Amino acid sequence: MKTTLHPLADAAFPDEQSAPDPDEIEDLLASAPFAGIARFFAWLDRTYPAVASEWKYSPHSGWYEIPHLHGRRLCYFIPKQQDFRLNVVLGDRAILSLARTEHAKAVTHQLKGATRYPEGTLFSFDRHTFDCDLVIALLAAKLHH
Repeated sequence: MKTTLHPLADAAFPDEQSAPDPDEIEDLLASAPFAGIARFFAWLDRTYPAVASEWKYSPHSGWYEIPHLHGRRLCYFIPKQQDFRLNVVLGDRAILSLARTEHAKAVTHQLKGATRYPEGTLFSFDRHTFDCDLVIALLAAKLHH
């Protein structure tokens, strides 16, 4: 008999009634599986101090964070137990601008498995595939196009 995991089984913050507080987020980012994403968020705070974030709840992933700059969503951070997912959606012009950079090969590799939506192409990372420099390049391209 096949067992089905509850969608929130691996969510770091599954309780719909209790959004994560800053101390919980700080503790989470200080743990080993989140070292790369913590470096990314530190870069984001330093480079774009006007970035604001909001936490939203999904019955499929629990609480997740959306950093945005001047109303534009930059990425989606979905914390999980001992893992995370970071999603970045890029338009075609931003993707094309990366073709002439040091990240061209990584972008091409990511595009092979990427999902396309009307608003752009989804680049998705977890703790095993996360490359801070690549994600920074993706966001830079997104913000310039």
